[in-house]
Formats: sequence, structure tokens, C-alpha cells
Amino acid sequence: MECETSLTPEEAKEFGIIDELLSHTPTVLQFLLLQSEQRLDNEIKLQDKNRRVLRCLLSWVRVGCFSEIPPASLPTHPLFTFVFNSLQVSSSFDVAVEVLIELVSRYEGLPQVLLIRIQYLKDVLLRSAILNKDEKIISGLACLMSEIGQAAPALIATATAEALTLADALLSCVTYSSCDWEIADSTLQFWCCLANYLLGVDFQSANRKTVEDMFFPVFSALLDAVLLRAQVGDTGSDNRDSLDIPDGLVHFRLNLEELLIDICQILGPAAFVQKLLSIRCASFDSFPHWVELEARMFALNVVSNMFWK
Repeated sequence: MECETSLTPEEAKEFGIIDELLSHTPTVLQFLLLQSEQRLDNEIKLQDKNRRVLRCLLSWVRVGCFSEIPPASLPTHPLFTFVFNSLQVSSSFDVAVEVLIELVSRYEGLPQVLLIRIQYLKDVLLRSAILNKDEKIISGLACLMSEIGQAAPALIATATAEALTLADALLSCVTYSSCDWEIADSTLQFWCCLANYLLGVDFQSANRKTVEDMFFPVFSALLDAVLLRAQVGDTGSDNRDSLDIPDGLVHFRLNLEELLIDICQILGPAAFVQKLLSIRCASFDSFPHWVELEARMFALNVVSNMFWK
């Protein structure tokens, strides 16, 4: 299969060959469709072939090969179905995620289409991955769902069942305790994007009750989740015998500062501070309580610095 282009869209534009490439779109898509439908008796060869189809498709999506397909028909396009179904195959999962993220960033209607399928992603793929501690799947789904939310914050702000399912699924990704902080960190931009939208003047004036009724509990749970992941010694195990702050945690806390300020604004300063100070007071001589207290003091310091500037 030699249909993959190694040029980036920027390089293709520079060399003036975008139009030339796109003129071959119908032929390329038809070829890829035939390849995706081809069945092989050897499972390993089939998986390798499908992965190469996805990798080739990714290159062509990046130069805009789907631009001539009517947006309304994209969700039912056989190649889109092939990409989505490839999420269920471990060998092709990562490339399928890349293709979907690229499509979401380019086509306005696609986030809504994928939002309808969030329940499936959560119940079938994410839940199983968390139970099996499959960080590759968890990380990929966290990136994909975050991209869906960032591409269409207005959809999430409507607080539909699907929107709240996406938020709940991403909360599961934040709370997942891994050996580093990359999974939780990959969701932060989505949460900041949603918070900024909810705090927007136009949205606030007409939808304050929606924020209070639907998103206060979400951001309250998010605060609990990020405080848990921000604790010193939270390295994905029960080993908390060191007060050293790993580089990954330092980076995560730095990226977390903006979100803590956003959460404070959504919950309100009084509720935010009250939640931070609601730590259990018993047995402060035990190490776990001290790391919990330190994480809360970190969050309090971040927000207090904002108000004192």
C-alpha cells in the first residue's frame, strides 16, 4: 500500500500541490474503502493491513481529503465507520484515535456525532480499560473525549445526558491512578475550555441556573479528583514513603493552576475554600493525611495568589 503521503499539510501547501493531491481524493478514498473491506484469513496480516489503511487515511485527512464529502454524510461514510470500529482493536486503537481527533478538529458537525456515541466509549471501552489497567486505552480515550469537548464546548454546556456522560467519563480518567500524571494532565485543557465557556458573559446571563444545577456538582467532583492526583506520593501505588515531588507532578501542578482558578470562580470563593478546608481532622499524625493537607494548601495558595495580585 503506497498511498500514504509523508508531507504535512503545510509542506504540501508550500510546494503548491494541495490541489493536485485533492484531485485524487475520490480514487484514494475508493482504494482505502476497498482495502478496509478486504478480509484475510491470517489475523495478524489483517490487523497489519488495517493499521496501514488507517495510517494512510490519517495522512490524507491532514491534507483535507474529506473536505469534498458533505458534512451530513460523513458520519455514515463507510471509512468513518471503519475508523470508529478500529477503536475496538488493540493493534489499531492508537491510529484510530489519531484519525478521529484530526477529523474532530476539522469538521464542525463531528463532535455532535461522536457525543452520541460517548455512552458506548465509556461503558464498553473505558470501563474495561480501567478494570484491566490498560493505560494505552485510557490515555487514548482521554485525549479523544477531551478533543470532542474542546471542539464544541457549547454542546457540553447544554448539559444533555450525553454531555454529562462525557464529563463523567473524563472524571474517571482524571481519578485513574497511574505511574505518571499524563492521563490527568491531558484532560486539563478540556476542563479549562468548558469552564471559560460557562463563565462567559453571554452564557452566564441566560443560563446561570444550568451552571448551578448541572455543573456545580461536576466541578466539585473535579476539584476532589485533581486534589487527589496532586498529592505528593500519588504515583499509582500505595507507596507514600517519600515527600519528594517528582518532575511529572511539578509539571502537572503547574498546568493545574489555571483550572483551580476556574473551579474557584464556578463554585464561588466561599464554597471553594470551605471545600478545601473540609479535610478530616482526625489522626493528622499519619502520613496520608499530611499529603492530603499539603495538596489542599497548594490549591489554596494558587487561588489566594490570584486574589492578592
